[in-house]
Amino acid sequence: MNTLHANDLQQQLRTLIRSLQLPDTALRPNAPPLLKQLDLQTARQLLQVSDAWSERGLFEETDRLLHEVILKAPETRAAFLASEVKLFSELQSSGEDQLHRGVYGLVELVLPIKVRGYQLHLLRSGKFREQPFSDTELKELAFTTGIQRTLVDAAAQTVPLRSGETLATYIAQQRRLRDALSAALEAQLQLALRGPRDDAAQHLAGLGALAEGAAHQFSNLLSIILGYSSLVLAKTDLPEEAATALNRISEAAQKGRRLTEEILTVSGALHEEESSCSLHECLNKVVALLQAETDRASAISLDLRAEHDFVFAAAGTLHTVLGNLLRHALDGAPDNVALHVATRNSMDGGIEHIAVEVREGKGRLSADPTSRIAFPTVSEPLTHAEKKIRRRLAPSTIWVADDDSNVREMCRRVLTAEGHTVCEASSGESLQEMLRDASKAPDLLIYDFSMPDLDGVELVTWLRNQNTRLVPVILISGFSADHADLKRILQTRKVFLLQKPFSYRDMSDLVTIAMGETLVG
Repeated sequence: MNTLHANDLQQQLRTLIRSLQLPDTALRPNAPPLLKQLDLQTARQLLQVSDAWSERGLFEETDRLLHEVILKAPETRAAFLASEVKLFSELQSSGEDQLHRGVYGLVELVLPIKVRGYQLHLLRSGKFREQPFSDTELKELAFTTGIQRTLVDAAAQTVPLRSGETLATYIAQQRRLRDALSAALEAQLQLALRGPRDDAAQHLAGLGALAEGAAHQFSNLLSIILGYSSLVLAKTDLPEEAATALNRISEAAQKGRRLTEEILTVSGALHEEESSCSLHECLNKVVALLQAETDRASAISLDLRAEHDFVFAAAGTLHTVLGNLLRHALDGAPDNVALHVATRNSMDGGIEHIAVEVREGKGRLSADPTSRIAFPTVSEPLTHAEKKIRRRLAPSTIWVADDDSNVREMCRRVLTAEGHTVCEASSGESLQEMLRDASKAPDLLIYDFSMPDLDGVELVTWLRNQNTRLVPVILISGFSADHADLKRILQTRKVFLLQKPFSYRDMSDLVTIAMGETLVG
C-alpha cells in the first residue's frame, strides 16, 4: 500500500474517532437536545480521570512500538491503520463493547460511554497482547519495516500482556469504570437540567464569555503591536520624530495591556485556586489599572506600611474585591478630592490581620476611613531567587506553535532577529507530527496555552511522556500564573510562562532564561 493510501486511512480514522467522542458527539445536529445542556468543561475534567478524553488509551507503553516501529514503514503503517478503521467502523455501527484483535497480535478494549442510551464518548485500553511476541513475529516485523532487530525487540518488550483470568478481571474493572463515568455524566446532566437559568443570568454569562474571548483576541493584537514596535525601537537608529511616534504607540499598547489583564484576571478567577498572595502587589496592579481607565484615579496615593501583606485567597478574587472597593470610593468622593489608601497590620482575637483603609484627602491619617476591609495574614511563601538575565545565547532552533498566523509571524521576526532558526506549527496536532518525524528535537518550544485542539497542559503532559530529551517549553497566555491549570503545569520542570501581550524584550529575555536553564539544568 502506498503512502497516499495510508494518509487517507489516517484521515478516515481521525474522523471516525472524533465522531465517537466528545465534544463532537454532543454537538452533532442529530444529538438529543438535552445533551446541549451538558457542561463540556466539567465532562472533560471528569473523563481525564481515566485519560479517556484523548485518543490515547490507558496502556501508553505501546506508543513506543507504534511510533518507533509499526508506523515508520508504509506497509505496516497502512495495515495497522486499516485494522483501526475496521475497529471503529464496527463500533460506530453496533454501539457495543469491542475487544478487538488486530494486526501484529495487538488487542484493544474499547467501551462506549453512554448517557440515556446515547453513545457519548469512548473508554480505550490502548494496545496490549495476549502472548509475548515470538521470535518469528519479531524477525518478520524487523524485515518488513527495515528497522534493526534490537530496536524492534526493545520496543516490543514495552507492550503490556493480558490473558486468561487477568484479561477477564481487567475487562470487568474497565466496564465498572465505564459505568461509573456514565453515571457521573448523567448526574452532571441532571444538575444542568434542574432548572433553566433566567434570561438576565444567561445574558450576563454570554457577555462574560464574549468579553473574555474579545480580551484574548485583543491581547494577541497588542502582542503584535508591542512586539513589532519594541523590535524596531531596539534594533534601529530612528529619526527623532519616528522614535517619538513609536514610543507613543508602545505606551498606548501598554495601557491596553493593563485593561486586558484586568478582564482576563477577573474571568480567570473562576479557574483559580486559593493560595498565599501579596495584597500589596495586587493593590498596586488595581491602582495601575484604574489609572488607565480614568483620570480621577491619578489622585489615588498609596501608603503600604503593613509589614506582613500575604493573605490566603485566589488572586483574581482579591483583585476584584480591591477593585470594587476603590471604584466605590472614587464614585462616592467629591470631584477634585484625592484618595489616600493605606495598609496596616493589627491583631484581632489573637490573629494578625492586614487592613486596607481608604480616606478622602491625601495623607489624612487622622480622619476616619470612608472604606475599610481586613484580611487574616499568612506566612509568606518561600520564594526562589530572582533569575538574572544571562548573556545572549548561541543561535538555537526554536519551534513556535500558535493558531494565529500573525502571532507566529511576529515571534518569528523577533527570534530570527536574535539569530535563532524558527519553525512554525498552526496546531497542537501538527506540532506532535513534527516532533515525531524530526531527527532532532528543537532546543525550545513556544506554545499557545489555549490552542484549540491541544491545550498547553495536554501538550506538556504529552511531551513529558515521550522518550525524548527534556525540551523546555514557553507557554504564551493572556491568563496570569495564578490560573489553576497554568499554576499546576508551571510546576513542571523547564516550563515557563510568557504572559500576553508581550514586548520584544519580554520574549527575548524569557527565551534567554529558558535556554540558560536548559544549558545549566
